[in-house]
Formats: sequence, structure tokens, C-alpha cells
Amino acid sequence: MVTDANRHTGGEAESKSGDLVEVHCDYISADEPIKRRFPSSTILGEVKEWARGEFVPNPPSDKAYYLSDDKSRHRFTADEEKQTLEQLGYKHEAKLRLNEEQAAGW
Repeated sequence: MVTDANRHTGGEAESKSGDLVEVHCDYISADEPIKRRFPSSTILGEVKEWARGEFVPNPPSDKAYYLSDDKSRHRFTADEEKQTLEQLGYKHEAKLRLNEEQAAGW
């Protein structure tokens, strides 16, 4: 599993420096946002997969999911999803929103 590998490869350095980002994520049909601490070296795409798995454990095949910044409403691109939380400017906290749209070709 990718997240386990990342925890073991970068986890020791992150835990020593205390470089954790508290991620709050909301979703349109959720009663409350979810939150979890991630090392700042976590790739945004991994955060998206965590949020999608929490909110939509069995996603319909006709939906695509993306993250946006809850404050600025900026929609993260596929290239940005390859960047770490730190590279995207999140130092201590990230307030994000999981969004869905009709998948291409449907």
C-alpha cells in the first residue's frame, strides 16, 4: 500500500521535526468534516484518496472526484495532486473539500 510505504520512508524524519499538517476535509453530503494529521511530505493525491475512501467507500463508476481549497475554492489540477502538502503551501492546517462530477465519457 502506498501510504504505508510513505509512512515508513519519511515518517521518522517527519515525527522528529513535528512537521504535521492537520487536514480538514468536507464533502457535500457529509454531516461533518473529517480530519486527520498527515506529514507535510504527503502527496495531495494520497489525501484525496483518503477523503474519497472515508466519504464514498463504494464510488459509482460514473463519478470523478477532485479536491479544492475550501477557502479560495481553487480546484487542484492533476499536476498539483502530485505535489506535497508543503509544496502547496500548507504548513500546519489544510481546509479542503472533496467534490464530485460526472466522469468523462458518461
